[in-house]
Amino acid sequence: MNSTGLGKRIAYMLCLTIACFSFKDPEPKVKSAATSYFLDVAFYNDQIIKWSGPIYVEVRGTLNSKQSAMIDSLVSITKTAIGKDKIARVPVAGNFVIHFTKTLKEYQAMYTEDLFDVPLGYAKTFQYADKSIRETHIFLHPSLLKEKQNQVLKHEWCHALGLLSHTRTPFAEENMLSASLYTTVKPGTAALPALDREALRYLYNKGIFSGNNRSEVIQKLNLLP
Repeated sequence: MNSTGLGKRIAYMLCLTIACFSFKDPEPKVKSAATSYFLDVAFYNDQIIKWSGPIYVEVRGTLNSKQSAMIDSLVSITKTAIGKDKIARVPVAGNFVIHFTKTLKEYQAMYTEDLFDVPLGYAKTFQYADKSIRETHIFLHPSLLKEKQNQVLKHEWCHALGLLSHTRTPFAEENMLSASLYTTVKPGTAALPALDREALRYLYNKGIFSGNNRSEVIQKLNLLP
């Protein structure tokens, strides 16, 4: 990827597994936990940022059969949330790339952001001027094993699809974007929790567009009781 060329045409935004929490003021009363969660996690600087074109998931690096099955599961469950024609796994030339790194040196070479600490995983997303997503890359720390790796992958997966913030609301339901990262998900959860799937359904409603603000989305989706 030619970062010099891309930098002139698109803006990018980095969502990190640690730090970078975007806490919001309390929302008005809404219809359900699902709508409340969506309003917590779906906005970045009070704007919607989502994919407008097809998403092609590519994996780079070495992965085992269980890791490959997890990615297939995420693609499948995402199809049910945003539309079966919106996302597919491809062997090459993807615009949604997951990097499995073998060594810390390799990971640090890919991770160039200037932060105090290196995160367990992160998603780097490139945008068009209209705030729609053009390309995204997910990077996973090589020290992650089994369930922890799955949790980090699913957390960054949500960010890469456009759920760019976190919630500090103590939802009773499982979710991947809690401020207490990953503590709300039981070990062995195979697919995305229901709150995250519902948030993606709201986000990819045909009437919602990149650049829409919170008030516009609440009105369009009729989220108030």
